[in-house]
Amino acid sequence: MRKVAQFARNTYTNRQDGHKSYSEQMLDFYKGVKDSLQYVQSAIMHYQVYYKNLNLDSISQVEMNKVVDRDGQKVKSPGFYTVGNRINEMSWMVYEFTDDTPHLQSALKWAKSTLVYEYAPYTDTYAHLLYQLGNHQEAIQWQEKAIGQTRMLLPDKKHLLEEELEKMKNGNLK
Repeated sequence: MRKVAQFARNTYTNRQDGHKSYSEQMLDFYKGVKDSLQYVQSAIMHYQVYYKNLNLDSISQVEMNKVVDRDGQKVKSPGFYTVGNRINEMSWMVYEFTDDTPHLQSALKWAKSTLVYEYAPYTDTYAHLLYQLGNHQEAIQWQEKAIGQTRMLLPDKKHLLEEELEKMKNGNLK
């Protein structure tokens, strides 16, 4: 996989874009093979290098206003939340891969930065990380916000978030 990632990196004329592509491909690889140690370490480095200093308020405004043509109608699409999606994915995978408090705290910080999108999957990730870190009441409040955010973009996913909320309230979430 490293050779594929290196090849992709070398196809970029901009060196920084090439390194970012390499790092993202390695993250995807570690996720795919469930190498939790490599994933978490790489995610922390990736966030520090590529996302830590971004102004997500500005980026989220640009990403949230992108539209696509669906059956002749112009609609906003969360599929274009490229920065938000990557940060949320890294946060979620740290939640999935480790119980290490410092790593979970890092992921919580990342997830918190995506809350500017007011997008249910990002809020759900934030709630899960809070729960995992022992902040159960706050996690329940954020999970309820995630459920409220499903009305517009993800009404078919509302029941999944409600199931997670019940697990949080009953004290039996992961």
